[in-house]
Amino acid sequence: MNSKTGLTEIARRALACLLIAAALVTFLTPAQALLRVAPEDFAEMQKTEVLASQRQMPLADYVAQKTKDRLVSVQGSEWQNFFQAVKATTSGQPPNSTWGERRDQWLFGRSVFFGLDEAPLNQVTSDMSESIRKFRFVSKYVMLADSAPPQYLNVSCHLGNNVLDDAPPHLIYPWRSFSLWLALLALAVYALLPRVKHPAEALRYPLIRAVLLYDLLGFLLFGVCFAFPLFFIPRMDSEASLFGRGYILLTLLAWLISLSGSVLLAKAAWYAVYELLVQADRLRVTDLFRQSEHLYRDMASVDPIITRWPAWVIIGGLIIGLFFWPALLASLRQILRPGHAIEVARKEGKPFRIQTDMLLGSEKLMGVFRQQGVPLA
Repeated sequence: MNSKTGLTEIARRALACLLIAAALVTFLTPAQALLRVAPEDFAEMQKTEVLASQRQMPLADYVAQKTKDRLVSVQGSEWQNFFQAVKATTSGQPPNSTWGERRDQWLFGRSVFFGLDEAPLNQVTSDMSESIRKFRFVSKYVMLADSAPPQYLNVSCHLGNNVLDDAPPHLIYPWRSFSLWLALLALAVYALLPRVKHPAEALRYPLIRAVLLYDLLGFLLFGVCFAFPLFFIPRMDSEASLFGRGYILLTLLAWLISLSGSVLLAKAAWYAVYELLVQADRLRVTDLFRQSEHLYRDMASVDPIITRWPAWVIIGGLIIGLFFWPALLASLRQILRPGHAIEVARKEGKPFRIQTDMLLGSEKLMGVFRQQGVPLA
């Protein structure tokens, strides 16, 4: 085993984290803006006006007043088909499943959604993509001129964050189709990169209870904390950005906490690589970055001890668990409990430790030390 093995285990988890982050970004990032389209019946609208003067004016004058500077006239078979499809869809009879999937989610399907670049609307809404950057809401009317009487559509442009609950998911989250592939790629990187092959006689940590458990919790902690600002900030403030004023600290704090998952992932990588070979005159220990040999004759004493995680890891883990999932808190309590180790003092130099929790075959070590004449401290 060499240093490349440790680097492989680090790369396995680092690449998986990058791909998980990319999957979450593509899954949770909404479109910048969407178009909402609904039929407009000005005759019915006029009947509901509060002012008698508006109710009594000629319909043509009323339409001119309502659409002033916001009316676009269109004609042709493409537009005729479009108007018919919009009317049918908002009436509950979409011409096909594609149209049915465009219906809004909360207004009983009385409007349909489109992207800014979709035909034929992109012929008349090119200016809206510029205006929406300055205003939260922009609208205009489209009139089908070659119909009698004229038909109208109300076309409004909304910031994506404003219609998170109204627009169909495949339109409000246009990059979600990439999320599954990125997640699968993360799984492939994690699963398919070559793993350590330990000698049969080596003492090592179990794959499931040590490596996979810590990896699962580490990826879960990283993913939940990384996704937190992506999910909640747009719902708390439709005009906010992750790095905008008032939210940048929340974003950076959540992402800083997400990096604490790397502590668990580093521990999993350490477990994956670690092996201890008991030889005739020495112990050979391999961990994440190095291989060392310890001669029995150089050992002054051995001492079974209780080990603990650093206080900052324990406190951080408990705080994260409290703010996110009770199940995560319970898991963190389990893995952050005090552990057991054997501390070996050298006749010269610093002592070294052997972490015995979950180490397969660790019960043999004390017998080996007694057999080799290493005294108990």
